[in-house]
Amino acid sequence: MGAIFFLIGRFTGAELLRKYSAHKVLGLYGVLNVIACCLVVLKLGWLSVICVFLSYFFMSIMFPTIFALGIFGLDAQAKKASAFIVMAIMGGAILPKLMGHVRTSTTCRADSLSPWFVLCS
Repeated sequence: MGAIFFLIGRFTGAELLRKYSAHKVLGLYGVLNVIACCLVVLKLGWLSVICVFLSYFFMSIMFPTIFALGIFGLDAQAKKASAFIVMAIMGGAILPKLMGHVRTSTTCRADSLSPWFVLCS
């Protein structure tokens, strides 16, 4: 079901991106996604369930739009910038696993410090 909302969001987002600037559409989708996520956290029954699927809808254009805006106008530096954007995604995939390992292997809350150790090293 989430994939259907993602697909619909991708098509409607593509149409909106043809008419409006990418910054505005990305900002609108981002704000609406934050609102949807807040409604999920409030545990409002079916409204929260619907907002979970709306989050798929609003997340659909995020990565391609952020990527395109991130490398826009960089010319010779575009390859390096795109590599950094992709590495940031990998960091978001690896660091939570590292934090979980630190949390289960220590008795203190050192897991919240693990991103700082990775950043500083």
